Amino acid sequence: MQNKYDIFISYRRQDGKQYAKILQLELEKRGYKVFLDYDELVDGVFGDDIREAISSAPVFMMVLTPLYLERSMMDDSWVREEIRLAVQQNKHIIPVNPDKAFNGIPSGTPPEIASLVKTIQHSDINFGELFRESMNKMEADRIRSIVPKPRKMSFLRTGIVIIVIAILIGGGFIARRAYVNSLKMESTPWGVDFRYSRKLSPRQIRALNSIINGMVSVPGSRYTMGVRPQLDSSFDSHPDLESEVRDVEISDFCLGKYEVSVHEWFSVMGGSYKKADSNLPVDNVSYEDCEGFIARLNSMSNLEFRLPSEEEWEYAARGGAMRKNCIFSCGNDPDSVAWYLSNSGGMAHPTRESNRLYCTNPLDLRDMSGNVSEICGTVFEEGSHVVRGGNFMSEPYQLTVTHREPIPDNTGYKGIGLRLAL
Repeated sequence: MQNKYDIFISYRRQDGKQYAKILQLELEKRGYKVFLDYDELVDGVFGDDIREAISSAPVFMMVLTPLYLERSMMDDSWVREEIRLAVQQNKHIIPVNPDKAFNGIPSGTPPEIASLVKTIQHSDINFGELFRESMNKMEADRIRSIVPKPRKMSFLRTGIVIIVIAILIGGGFIARRAYVNSLKMESTPWGVDFRYSRKLSPRQIRALNSIINGMVSVPGSRYTMGVRPQLDSSFDSHPDLESEVRDVEISDFCLGKYEVSVHEWFSVMGGSYKKADSNLPVDNVSYEDCEGFIARLNSMSNLEFRLPSEEEWEYAARGGAMRKNCIFSCGNDPDSVAWYLSNSGGMAHPTRESNRLYCTNPLDLRDMSGNVSEICGTVFEEGSHVVRGGNFMSEPYQLTVTHREPIPDNTGYKGIGLRLAL
């Protein structure tokens, strides 16, 4: 008897929905029958359709976003019940690590689930430029031996897959519109609804998702910005290049965990780049370039991205309400917290997990000191804006959380990029 489904995708709605949907579309394009409870209303009564889908599908795929295992701790969690049924029915389990988002097994995870996740090899799926390659590997290594030949699809499913294929190869307006309509209303990880523009390519959707999923919530509070008396006077003694000491009230906002990458920039703005550079922070961009990027990014959704003010930037670099009295964003030793003149090799380094200098501040923000300097939305003087953080060519004093420099609005420089606020 033919199974109704080949693959069941289990995910956490708050931070895994977009990954799960893209996985579903790609697997269906390859001919597999996939069950995805995309509407997943609320936890509660475990539906018969879920049970039937798990029973039917020989492959059980877990999307290991950071919140996925947290939900398994709840007795009434659908995630927990899905995993229990999959194990009970001896399904072929594939834990998927999307964009290396998996951050370990949290304490309190049921032992049987923790053991399962720990012992079964994860499939790393890159949702950027290497998406197809990482999907090919997972399919060849872990799916074909269980579902060797995808079933012939119904007329309706065939039509849907044709639409997706047309989009992935740059198909026409009707195909794009059908695809984007299916994704047009989403929720951010922090609970704000947004809409996709109907004109986006799959590459642009992936870039937008990458940016949205990389935003960190920063609770506001009051703090004193500026140079602290204990800062070594051998650093910067120019008062015009240090933020003045004053009390500032910061409202809640969101800030990018990472500097904007080459892949994200060119996916939004168009143009080509070297594949090897896709995960590097974009640089050599001016304030005016950044404003153009943000305007185009905002037109892709109903969100309102912007550059952070320098007050917000310094507050976040210090760690926000959890701030520590450190000279640099992550500590007091530049060699262990920042890519700069002495340790960078004269080049920028990847923005994400492949960056071997994995140092985050109390807000889980990366590279606030070093790597590339970041343009802020605050005017330095007429015709220029503030640059913060220092870069891979900077001296230690330029990496401090209080140092500020100007950049002409219409000029880009090597080592100067951006981080988005929202």
